[in-house]
Amino acid sequence: MAYLYSSCFGSYVLDDSFKVVEKLAFSNIVGANAMFEAGKWLPEEEALIARHHPSVFIGVKKEKKDGIKCAADGALVEKLLPAVAGEMDSYFRANVAITKAKLKAAVGDDLLIIHTIDSIEALNKAINTVIKRLREWYELYNPEFSRSVPDHKLFVETIIKEDKTKLLGQLGLSSDTTMGADLKMEDLEPIMDIANRANELYQLKAREEGYLEAKMKAVSPNVAAVAGYLIGAKLLAFAGSSKRLAELPSSTIQLLGAEKALFRHITRNSLPPKYGVLHEHPLITRARKEDHGKVARLLADKISIAARVDYFKGEFMGDKMREDIEKRFRSM
Repeated sequence: MAYLYSSCFGSYVLDDSFKVVEKLAFSNIVGANAMFEAGKWLPEEEALIARHHPSVFIGVKKEKKDGIKCAADGALVEKLLPAVAGEMDSYFRANVAITKAKLKAAVGDDLLIIHTIDSIEALNKAINTVIKRLREWYELYNPEFSRSVPDHKLFVETIIKEDKTKLLGQLGLSSDTTMGADLKMEDLEPIMDIANRANELYQLKAREEGYLEAKMKAVSPNVAAVAGYLIGAKLLAFAGSSKRLAELPSSTIQLLGAEKALFRHITRNSLPPKYGVLHEHPLITRARKEDHGKVARLLADKISIAARVDYFKGEFMGDKMREDIEKRFRSM
């Protein structure tokens, strides 16, 4: 009786005493292992079958070929181990090559979206930190204008373009009536340098958001239409992948991002959360407080459907689902 066995780097034919009769190394280790995992017969295996006519194949079950019985018996595997024990270097090199190929193939659109939304969140934190310092510093120089412009982005863009005299004139003030100090140019320069850096961060964030919007519309158009591209990307990041998001029930999607609140509810008997990142959705922010839970459930239901349609490459129906939500929202 002859046995056929395939490792991650080659195929063997062994006799009834489990001595190696012939071995063929794979010319393409990565491609061969992809075929092997799919349960397909490899060219090297077919060549050995034609020459030696083995009766038993030891390994992952495949469709029977030329009367070969497929077996994954533990006792058989133990018997063939001594025959291949001297191939540890080949095993190591083959597994490194396979792992590298799988890691390379794992970099898909989902990971790009997740890293982009994480980058945007990091930029938001950096911008908030820089703006807080900038406002405190700039208010030594022109406090009235700083307090008159609550929008951070507009504040930064304006102080870069306009000088103090013009800004005070817009408020009906002058250098004599302002509480701000008259700083020397060398004292003002570091303040304006911080303002320029903050403006660059805003521009970088805008570019990242533009890329994310295009990516979400290409990968998850229905989720992007129902949830918005930012919230949709956050949901995908919390789920881990578009496949995982499509598998989640709507009740779980509703609470993505509220894991800490849910844990407090379970362990301390506090009030259960109504939603996670969905609290940022405009339909929830516009709804009455007592309707937040209803709107969140409705949104989660539609997002769950949209995620499945996107993952299985169905037709675009995001606009219709968004209209249905808004129609039901108006009737509340």
